[in-house]
Amino acid sequence: MSSIRKELTVKLAIGLLAILVVTSVLLGRVIAQRIQSDFDESILVKATVMAGLISREGRYVEIDFDSERMPEYEETEYFRVVIESQGQVAESESLEESELEELEYNPDEPEAFAPIFLDEEIDERSVRSVFLSFKPRFDAEDQEEDSETPAENSDLYPIPDGIAKEDVRVGLWIARGYEEMDGLLTFIYASLAGVNVLALFGSVMVARITIAKGLSPVEEINRQVRELNPSEKGNDVILNYPPEELQTIVDALNDLLNRSWEALARERRFSSAVAHELRTPVAELRMACETGMKWPEDVESARRLFADNLDIAQHMERIVSNLLELTRCDNMTSVVVMEEVRIEELVSICWKRSADVAARCEVTLDKRIDPNTRVVSDRAKLEIILQNLIDNAVSYSATGSVVAIVSIHKDGSVTLSVENQTDNLEAVDLERLFDRFWRKDPSRSGDNHAGLGLSLVKALVDLLEIELDVALTPKGVFKVILIFPPNGE
Repeated sequence: MSSIRKELTVKLAIGLLAILVVTSVLLGRVIAQRIQSDFDESILVKATVMAGLISREGRYVEIDFDSERMPEYEETEYFRVVIESQGQVAESESLEESELEELEYNPDEPEAFAPIFLDEEIDERSVRSVFLSFKPRFDAEDQEEDSETPAENSDLYPIPDGIAKEDVRVGLWIARGYEEMDGLLTFIYASLAGVNVLALFGSVMVARITIAKGLSPVEEINRQVRELNPSEKGNDVILNYPPEELQTIVDALNDLLNRSWEALARERRFSSAVAHELRTPVAELRMACETGMKWPEDVESARRLFADNLDIAQHMERIVSNLLELTRCDNMTSVVVMEEVRIEELVSICWKRSADVAARCEVTLDKRIDPNTRVVSDRAKLEIILQNLIDNAVSYSATGSVVAIVSIHKDGSVTLSVENQTDNLEAVDLERLFDRFWRKDPSRSGDNHAGLGLSLVKALVDLLEIELDVALTPKGVFKVILIFPPNGE
């Protein structure tokens, strides 16, 4: 099983490492280029200064270098001076025993002071060199133009014949080893690597602490969920200052817990109600059977017992049928077959089944339905809806009252209302009318109602997408209103 904390830490570490590596590489390149540029600039400045110490005196080139004042050219750094058409005339002591070939002056090289940078190998040392081509400095005020000073001075080198003294060019080559720059770059790269390691380690530690703190509400939710008792209502998960992302989860979890508790409570009530509703008819059947066994020779009594048993069996059958239909609705397995249905014809059929009970209760029917009123619905399920509504209205109507069934056409839809006068229903009871097995008081028709009729009505109208509404007028008239979809006419 993967761990969110471990996965986040590893992914953050990998992501941070990648960022640090890329950043370090780019930064290292920028620094290396800057150091290389400064390195080139330093040897170019030095070459420029040394070029300023080379001058022309008449037909001689004077090199005014003092080797004793430049000890770096004894071992670590190098220089050479060449004159056009003459070749090498001077070099540093560090080159005297080296295997570097002599420089040949190339008159096609760039103009004065246009530097050429090269990477070379001298005695297995990597060096950076710069070559300058220029005309030596000449100061006419301090020198005689036709001076014929002999070349006995080691600092004076004659200009080759055939070259005008004004046009003579000198080449200066100096080189410096890469050791100092390589050492600096090595130090910088090592520093960057060390900083990356410290940054990565520190970031991982901070990430672990931050992730642990961020996941603490999740652990608190886990702890509270483990301690929940599903049989007790009100055990909500509560977090102090929860993150916005977790608050929606907490709300959804609490809603699920409440709905689960309500479902559990409903199932308990359902089991209790089923046991209670079936206990009475089962006891009646048992009593009838025991009575029949005591007087088997009494034919008339046996006939009455069989008639009573039939009523009891039909009552139990209605309970079981309603429960099965409710279960199919709950499980979304009930099949709907849509067809055109005449409301007036279906109401007449349902009223005929309730006529005997209505006669005993002195309840009459006021049917105000247009014979041409039709809706498109499932005929069998719509018949169950109307039968339950009519049975409920007849059974719970006041003695001598009227059950009114009225249809209204409005905006292309059909509205059907079933109304009856009641004397014991209150407005607060309307919220519980569709609860399963709920009954305000037993009806006058005996225990033939199990409290499932309106629950089944609610389930079926939802399945058929029929809008359902109930109302209780101040005069005690109870109304159940069915509004069929506009395409149902």
